[in-house]
Amino acid sequence: MGPPGSGKGTIGKTLARDFDLKFHSVGDIRRELAQSGKIGGRVMTIVDLGKYDEEHAGEIDLLVDEETKRIFRQEDGFVLDGRMAGALAAEIRGEVKNKEIITIYLDVSFREGAKRIFADQRRSEKGYSTLQELVEANKERVKMDSRRYKKLYGIDPFADPQNQYDLYVNTTGLTPQQIVDKIKEYIAALAAKAQ
Repeated sequence: MGPPGSGKGTIGKTLARDFDLKFHSVGDIRRELAQSGKIGGRVMTIVDLGKYDEEHAGEIDLLVDEETKRIFRQEDGFVLDGRMAGALAAEIRGEVKNKEIITIYLDVSFREGAKRIFADQRRSEKGYSTLQELVEANKERVKMDSRRYKKLYGIDPFADPQNQYDLYVNTTGLTPQQIVDKIKEYIAALAAKAQ
């Protein structure tokens, strides 16, 4: 979990590869829905999809949440990149006692996150002509997601991340490898405690 541009996808894919795990991305599912034209009868940006979801009682969120829960219940050995994954993991932990679940929050400043996204102009975020436009769009996206999640679930996954997740990493100024190394150190420490 983390705000736009925090490295969730990059780091998630790297961890999945390094630990030989499957990788799932809720953001990819949402981007595909936004670009498909199947929602609201038009192609949307990820921000437009969030607005649509806000206006339609979280219909998209609930569909994606059910898929996320299915993954937690039925699959073994995966990395999941998703805004509500931490909260859903907390809910599912009681059901899947035979699985180890680690929740990680990757944080980043809005400016650094926008720089990262602007550099690769992700599929549904194309079209921003300035970095500042993307900074503002990302701020709006986080506010919108927070409002939607508070309304749907009574929680804000962005609030108090140091206490809401098993591991908190501020990725601002870190390379992807430095972030991965921090996460691997945490996992190694957990494994050592378990022995």
